[in-house]
Amino acid sequence: MSKKTGKKKHTFFIVMAIILIILIAAALMLMTHTQLIVGAIQNLSAATVNTKNLYEPLGTPMEGMKENGQYIITEIRYSDRFPNS
Repeated sequence: MSKKTGKKKHTFFIVMAIILIILIAAALMLMTHTQLIVGAIQNLSAATVNTKNLYEPLGTPMEGMKENGQYIITEIRYSDRFPNS
């Protein structure tokens, strides 16, 4: 085996080790920072489901009797401190 071939193999293994370390670090970060995963899911589903953490009601408040006799109150604001509370 020539010196060039040995050096290429050595460089290849170093590059592969660095890539492996980066992948392991990324996996650990995703496992320990769940808000990253939750945020990604919310962004992906934003077109079909309203998953935003808002402090304001999502729709127009409504209070009154429904056609079937049930009394309904919607979009109640419970707190200013926590989103979606």
